[in-house]
Amino acid sequence: MISQAAFRGRGRGRGVAGRAVAESVIAGLASQAVLIVSGVLVARALGVADRGHLAWLALIPVSLAQLGTLGLPLALTYFVSREPTKSRAIVHAAVRPAAAQAGSLLALHVLVLAWILPSQGSHVVFAGLVTLPVVPLALSQQYGLAIVQGQHRFRQLSLLRLLAPGLYSLSVAALAVAGLGNLVAITAAWVAASAVATALTVIWASRALASGGDQASVTSAEMRRFGFANILGSSSLIERFRVDQIAVGLLLSPAALGLYVVGTAFTSVLGFIAQSIGGVGYPRVAAIRGEVGQRRAVRVYFLVTLALCGISLLALEASVGWLVPSFFGSEFADAVLVTRILLIAALLLALRRVLVELLRGSGSPGGGNLAELVAWLSLLPALAVLTPAWGVSGAAASMVISSAASFAVIAWVAGRRVPSPSKPADSVAADSSVDAMGSP
Repeated sequence: MISQAAFRGRGRGRGVAGRAVAESVIAGLASQAVLIVSGVLVARALGVADRGHLAWLALIPVSLAQLGTLGLPLALTYFVSREPTKSRAIVHAAVRPAAAQAGSLLALHVLVLAWILPSQGSHVVFAGLVTLPVVPLALSQQYGLAIVQGQHRFRQLSLLRLLAPGLYSLSVAALAVAGLGNLVAITAAWVAASAVATALTVIWASRALASGGDQASVTSAEMRRFGFANILGSSSLIERFRVDQIAVGLLLSPAALGLYVVGTAFTSVLGFIAQSIGGVGYPRVAAIRGEVGQRRAVRVYFLVTLALCGISLLALEASVGWLVPSFFGSEFADAVLVTRILLIAALLLALRRVLVELLRGSGSPGGGNLAELVAWLSLLPALAVLTPAWGVSGAAASMVISSAASFAVIAWVAGRRVPSPSKPADSVAADSSVDAMGSP
């Protein structure tokens, strides 16, 4: 059991917070690097059409797992961070609803596959069946990572997030060397890497919960309410539900989806940066006692994200013209324009994501819900109009429109929470012991 004093002691100080952010960003970029390696190998092995099939087969269970948690992992992180000495009891309260989610979502995954697979080739059908374990694996991994994040074990969190893409890249490289880079084998490698990473995540998360029997001050119902209040704003469309990819797959073709997925390969760098900073900022802001200290921390984490993502955007815009064909081959040269457009959307999504995480940590999930609603309302009609008209570039342009609208909303909400310069000095001094990037 982690004591309250030890928990806060680990999180105290700007230096500790800075190291946590730096390690998280480095791990996120490393994860992106290994995903680029695996993406290149997979794209070259499968070609445009089967790369699109793989994207579809991965998209279905991952989207179900992300949406079907109803925000309960977010609640775990929040309440474990607030009450670390009661983490075991808090996790126990989430076990039963998590098990119910796994069973119902697995059944839904089977129904979706039964609907789409009969019209596909035999190799696609078999690959689809291989993905059946993904939903319970993805759910277990989300809950495990949520526990580790709530305990402020950021180094372990970064390593665990790097594990699955690292194992997948190694597996794909081994298949390429052995000449076995077909759709079924690559799908099986992805599922196996997920299984190993999930098992280690659950074991690692459980180790700190092995002792202690404190009564949780939060019930399962309260956790579900907190999670549901955050569910709309918890995930960006492109990073989680991937509505743009679904639209491309439905309105265009598997080959077009293959191009579009390659177009997202380098744009996800910005998402990883935001995820890394938000993953540290969310529980740390939640642990801060005092509204002024929380507001100050929100500003600092956001400005760090803006600086890192802005620099990355400029570097990528200048280099994707040769990066995409050099890495993926001339067959994917048409993905360059898609990449350039999606980079703009990725910056806006990254800034929105980190603001949502930080505002949630301060106990204000409403802005994220509103931003997500605006994203849906602007994205769906844009996709319906622009994708048939302009193809994959139209889908990418739709993401820019949606990302700009949703970021404008969350920036407005965050701006209202930032204390004005006219705020009395004594009200700021009341929280002066709270470090901007640390715990009290």
